[in-house]
Amino acid sequence: MIFGFLADAIGSKRTVIISLGVWSLIVLWAFQLGIIWDPKTEYWILGVLVALVLGGSQAASRSLQGLFTPDANSAEFFAFFGVSGKFASIFGPLIYGILIAITGSVRSGVLSVLIFFVVGMAILLTVNEKKGLEEKQKPVL
Repeated sequence: MIFGFLADAIGSKRTVIISLGVWSLIVLWAFQLGIIWDPKTEYWILGVLVALVLGGSQAASRSLQGLFTPDANSAEFFAFFGVSGKFASIFGPLIYGILIAITGSVRSGVLSVLIFFVVGMAILLTVNEKKGLEEKQKPVL
């Protein structure tokens, strides 16, 4: 609900960027687990933070895509969104596991997740919302 209110107040793109920023902070904290309190306490705090951000970031992402999706092509656009999520669920853990196997450290795997968030945020920063809304209004051939 927090991210829904945030998206209404500042827009979906900014909300997704904020969620990626929060995810990045979570990953950095997980990388340094035990830096403030004992690792077990921090692990539980991180779990609560993940629970707060997980659904909101997904909902804000779908909302942003919905803004740019022509009504006549919604099935194709959201199918692509779903398929890309399936690929992410394969390649994310694969890269995570490969890095752990190569380095012998879970911390390197955790940092690999950060790379995905940072790259995603960098790509999202190039998205022109105004142009996306204009493109949505163009007739589909």
